[in-house]
Amino acid sequence: MLACAEDHNHGERTQLPLLAIAAMKPGLVQLLALPHATTVLVLWRAKANAPEGMRRIEPHVFWNGEEIVPKPDSYLAALQR
Repeated sequence: MLACAEDHNHGERTQLPLLAIAAMKPGLVQLLALPHATTVLVLWRAKANAPEGMRRIEPHVFWNGEEIVPKPDSYLAALQR
């Protein structure tokens, strides 16, 4: 399930196919292969490696309510830089 973590109302909730989600938020596609029951908090940040005026995702991954610290030089660690 994908949800917004901000405290505001998006209106009625609907189910969307993954293809529709990928079209709306392409930056999330790289996280769709994470295991079931994984929670990901995605922050959109301006980063030094992003094109001017663009923001990149900064995912924080949780398993059983605990944040997972990415291994150095892993894909998730690179996304958090």
